[in-house]
Amino acid sequence: MINGEQRTGNVTEISDSDIKFTYANESLVYTIKKADIRKITFGSGRIEYFNADGGDNDQTSDFYNKLAVLPFAYIADGKEGGREMSLKIQQECFNILSSKADKLQLQDVQTTNALLAKAGVDNGNIQGYTMGEICHILNVEYVIQGMITTNETGEYISSSGASKSVVKDSDKKNVIGKILNTTTNTTVSTKNYDTTVNMNIYDHNGQHLFGQEHNSFWPEVDAYRVTLHYLLKRTPVFGK
Repeated sequence: MINGEQRTGNVTEISDSDIKFTYANESLVYTIKKADIRKITFGSGRIEYFNADGGDNDQTSDFYNKLAVLPFAYIADGKEGGREMSLKIQQECFNILSSKADKLQLQDVQTTNALLAKAGVDNGNIQGYTMGEICHILNVEYVIQGMITTNETGEYISSSGASKSVVKDSDKKNVIGKILNTTTNTTVSTKNYDTTVNMNIYDHNGQHLFGQEHNSFWPEVDAYRVTLHYLLKRTPVFGK
């Protein structure tokens, strides 16, 4: 809308002066004047502009060459890994790209998440939106979307022994021949993980520009970091 409001639902009819509109999951039809509408973003990703220059809320001039990183889906042992981990990976991806986004303006993570929150979009319902729609919610030309899955594959236990020599306090006056040998055993338990990183890039028309999946070579729980960097280097947005 010209006033900055966003309405989500279905356009049922467009006439010369207004449109017919129903909110999502409702059947009541509303009539909205075209003069109050800035643009409509359809489910296909197509945008129809009505008053593109109609007010301070129009941001189309800085739309192009902007890239946003979405919160990554994080699945640990078949379960949702939590929002904190999702945002942590998003920030790490942003940090890697911050000096390498070739000829693109990288949108701040806080701005991205604030705009998603205002539109009611999260990892739980984002599958109900096209990536073209997400681009237009964020006012960017490109988005990076990804998922990291990690599964515990087993536990490795290692032990080591170390010998040392000690002298009894009672024998310190006569050290010769009074040295005792003791052995200390140390046991270390390490969990191993199988990690897969999936990464995709879409443009504002919803076109899939890049998609790769890669298994991490390393078994550590944070092995995704190396794999994340590996995939980003292979995207068209990663500069030299």
